[in-house]
Amino acid sequence: MGKILLERGNEIQKRILVGLASFDCLTMKQCTSLVYWEVTSSGLSSTQRKLKSMLSSGLIARKKSGDNLFRYFLQTSGIREVEPHINFSPVTGNDRSYLNSSRNDKVIDRIIFDLNEIRKKSGDGIALGRGALRYIKDGKYSAVDGLLGVREGDRTKTVKIYVKIDCPNLAGQKKYIDATKIAHVLKSKIFVVANKFTLQKLGIK
Repeated sequence: MGKILLERGNEIQKRILVGLASFDCLTMKQCTSLVYWEVTSSGLSSTQRKLKSMLSSGLIARKKSGDNLFRYFLQTSGIREVEPHINFSPVTGNDRSYLNSSRNDKVIDRIIFDLNEIRKKSGDGIALGRGALRYIKDGKYSAVDGLLGVREGDRTKTVKIYVKIDCPNLAGQKKYIDATKIAHVLKSKIFVVANKFTLQKLGIK
């Protein structure tokens, strides 16, 4: 029983570290959803204990954002721990401010939700956030804010990409066009996170 619990604890830690490396930072609820597929009181309690342990061991750190929520991010020792499990180079969060990180929550929450839907259907999914896409293929995917894939044997098929458009100005239009091109090349669906006005201006129903 002790060995089973240890292996489960290691798996939970790995999922959290991979999530932090991929998304730059996560709230406790987002970590819980990544690990347990949904947010429950028992899941939150378990995640809180694991995060506390990881903070104590120096794998991660946390900072309170402008929305009064703690966001967790990697420390140097956490990077060393997670590197064998990912195919991109993670970075620590020490030099970045997370005071405005709440603006990315809608994208992250949607990616995690879609990932869990794949898992529930017995699929082997993989989710990449801006932390991963910033460095993969020399920034080739920097125009998008997230990517969702499904493993099929030895390969991973991209099924959806995510892009957050804050404003339908020239920069926002260019980002949407670039993201659409990436979706076309990857033969995947595109999910746009934007307010109703921006979606209308971009011609998205």
